[in-house]
Amino acid sequence: FKMNVNLSVGQLTEPNIVDMINDTITEIGIPFSNIGFEVTESLAINDMNRMKEVLHSISSLGIDISLDDFGTGYSSLINIKEMPLSTIKIDKSFIDDLMLNSNTEIFVKMIIELAHALNIRVCAEGVEEEYQYNRLLELNADIIQGYYFGKPIPADEFEKKFEMQ
Repeated sequence: FKMNVNLSVGQLTEPNIVDMINDTITEIGIPFSNIGFEVTESLAINDMNRMKEVLHSISSLGIDISLDDFGTGYSSLINIKEMPLSTIKIDKSFIDDLMLNSNTEIFVKMIIELAHALNIRVCAEGVEEEYQYNRLLELNADIIQGYYFGKPIPADEFEKKFEMQ
């Protein structure tokens, strides 16, 4: 399994954040490749050059970086091109509107094609209906997540369900 963790802009601005991440994951003893960090587009309102530097340092540890809630913030295409992103996560608000508005479908399709051209995976967030799931498959979304597959469950239920010790 891969565990994704949200990182806030505040955490990313900590002076020793990369060392803290490295030390913590090393201490826990899990492979870096089993960890992913999600950042939101709001990081663009701070010092973008510093954010890119930190994200590149985190990525160099072997940790995937995902841009969460894409489409709701301030990202510019130049920043997306220059960040070490493994995944762009399309915000649920676009998924909710997917079959209701042809412009939304065009926008989602464009995000997927652009991301794929940059060798970035696309995750559609908040999928709740079969028609959303099917359309996103047709549009070549790489990852589809949401209540369509199941609601969040407590850790102990998850461990039991997947027989983890």
